[in-house]
Amino acid sequence: MSGGVDLVALAWALSSLLFLLSLWGAGPGHRRQLAALAGAVMLGAAAIYSVDVVNLPQIAAMLAAGGALGLMLGRGLPGQVLFRLMLGLAGLTGIAMLCAALAALLNPNAFGLLPEEGDGLLPWAAPCAAVTVISGAITALCAMMPRGATDQAKRARLLALTGGLAGCSIAALGFLFQHAGLAVGGGLGGTAGLVLAARLRAVRAGRDLPRRGGLPNP
Repeated sequence: MSGGVDLVALAWALSSLLFLLSLWGAGPGHRRQLAALAGAVMLGAAAIYSVDVVNLPQIAAMLAAGGALGLMLGRGLPGQVLFRLMLGLAGLTGIAMLCAALAALLNPNAFGLLPEEGDGLLPWAAPCAAVTVISGAITALCAMMPRGATDQAKRARLLALTGGLAGCSIAALGFLFQHAGLAVGGGLGGTAGLVLAARLRAVRAGRDLPRRGGLPNP
C-alpha cells in the first residue's frame, strides 16, 4: 500500500487490460505481442510483491533465468519440438494442479479449508476442488494427444486449448486457496487460451471474424 493506492490491485488491473488489448486490440501483431509480454511481466511482479518472502532476489533471478531459457528454446528449437515441449509443460501444469487439489481434499485442515465451527468443508472448497481436478485431468489428456494434430493449424488449436485449460485449473486452485494472484493469473491465461482456440477453430471453419485479432484469413 502506498499513498492510499493498492499497487497490487492496480498492477492486476493494468495487466488484465494489456492482455485484453493483446487479444482484441487493433494494430500490428508485434505490438499485441509486446502488450501480452508486458502484462505477463507486470502480473508476475505483482504476484511476487504481494507475498512477504525473504529470498526475493533469488526468486527474481530464477524468473529471469527461466525467461532467458525460454527465449533461447523458442528461437533455437524446431517448431515441432517446441510444440511438444510447450504441450508437455501445459500437461504437467494440469497434473500439478490436480495433485494440489487432491492433497487439499485429503488434508483440508492443513490448507485452511475447514470452518471454525461445524463439520465438513467450507462452502466453496468442494466445487473449486472439483473444477481443478476435472480441468487438470482434461489438460493432461489433451497434452497426450499431439499425434492427432497433423498440420500447423491443428497444432496451434490444440496448444491454445491445452494452455487455456491449464489456466482454468490454476484459476480454480486460486479460488480454492483464496489466492488472488493464482485466480487472476490463471483466469487471464485460461481466457486467452480458450478464446484463441475458439477463434482459430472459427477461422478454420471459414466463418467471418473480426480481423483486429490478427488472425490469418481462412
